[in-house]
Amino acid sequence: MCVRRSLVGLTFCTCYLASYLTNKYVLSVLKFTYPTLFQGPFLCFSLCIM
Repeated sequence: MCVRRSLVGLTFCTCYLASYLTNKYVLSVLKFTYPTLFQGPFLCFSLCIM
């Protein structure tokens, strides 16, 4: 149970970090003004975990 909980937490943190870095890249390098496009999959993933 503890290993499963740790794995879920690690997966959540990894997805959050990937989403954050993707949004930063899109906003700074590509000058894209709609980063919410990339937050959709992360939101669905977060809702599934909860």
